[in-house]
Amino acid sequence: MLNGQRRISPAGRPSFTDTYQRYNLGAHARIKRFDLQAEQWWGSDGNSDGFGTPLGSSGGYLRLKYYTTEHLYFAARYDAGAAPYAIRSVVFYAAGHVTPHARLLIERRQALSGGGGSFGAALTVGFPWPSKL
Repeated sequence: MLNGQRRISPAGRPSFTDTYQRYNLGAHARIKRFDLQAEQWWGSDGNSDGFGTPLGSSGGYLRLKYYTTEHLYFAARYDAGAAPYAIRSVVFYAAGHVTPHARLLIERRQALSGGGGSFGAALTVGFPWPSKL
């Protein structure tokens, strides 16, 4: 269970605090070069819009990774969420170390409701560097 508060600052409106609560259930398995992970979550927000409106939410994902080497994998992920409207998407991505301290991720995201998909990338640099690298 996760409880917390977040400060939301919409454009043109005063900021407000939303108190939230989340529960989850997950599973993970790794067999040789395959890694399968799934998570489902449920929750509620106490002040979703700044006017005191409570809102229920749910979502989760199913992800399958295939490691070609220890530091390079290809993956597919199905994402789902409802807060309050259902959103479903599929993401295909690849990630690997480009140096011992940096990882590059490239992804293609496609909403299942139609429309154009999008490409994205991220470069993650870790520091402080481990002393033995």
